[in-house]
Formats: sequence, C-alpha cells, structure tokens
Amino acid sequence: MYMEVVIMEDNKLLVKLNDKDVSIDVIDIIEKDDVNKKYIIYTIDGDDDNVYMSILDENETTYNLLEIKDENEAKLVEEYLKSVLLEEDGTNG
Repeated sequence: MYMEVVIMEDNKLLVKLNDKDVSIDVIDIIEKDDVNKKYIIYTIDGDDDNVYMSILDENETTYNLLEIKDENEAKLVEEYLKSVLLEEDGTNG
C-alpha cells in the first residue's frame, strides 16, 4: 500500500489513496533510531475497530505511508501497540 500524505491537522492526515482522499486518525508515531525508520499507527475514516500500521517515509516536501513487509518490523510495532493498550487499560500484561 502506498499513500501520499497531503495535510496534517489535529492528529488527522488527509491522504491520497488511488486518487481518492482518505482521512486517517493518527494513534501514534514510533521512531526507531537503530533502523532509521518511523512507523505510524492509525485508523481510517473514523473506523476505530480496525487499526493499521505503516512505515512513515519522509522526504523534503511530502510524507508517504509504505507497507510494512518485514515480519520483525511488524512484530515490533504490534508489541508497542499492545503495551500502549495495556497501559491505557491500567493492566500490567
């Protein structure tokens, strides 16, 4: 999946996906210095039942959301999300 981010405001991004504007709500952005990447966790069009994660690719003028293809990267982001959700629930896992 490749999405070009065009606007950011109040934890919302308006992105172009297949020539269609889609609103995403940013849950969190994770920066991993050891792999020099940022990961974004988000929902699409207010659908809080489905949570997505992508690589946040930045260049000088735009942001792009790229598919996480590496299993280890996906597990890293999933574990982070689980820890945040447990924290919000007030449990220790």
